[in-house]
Amino acid sequence: MIKDPFKSSVACFKSFERQALSSKDLKVDIKDHEIINRSFFSSDYPMFHLKISPNNIVCKRNFEDFQKLQKNL
Repeated sequence: MIKDPFKSSVACFKSFERQALSSKDLKVDIKDHEIINRSFFSSDYPMFHLKISPNNIVCKRNFEDFQKLQKNL
């Protein structure tokens, strides 16, 4: 059985490695995505799987998170 690295992921904003995320040498890769099915009255949305190097932090983010990041930058 293949272990899913995203099931044991740490939420990026709650990570104990928060200081490491402030490094200027971070590399963020979008490794995969999944479509989250919502209820009949709500639309589905994509959830992106990210890997942050060099610390190998794995997390999931939706498009709204990227919009917030752009606004804050």
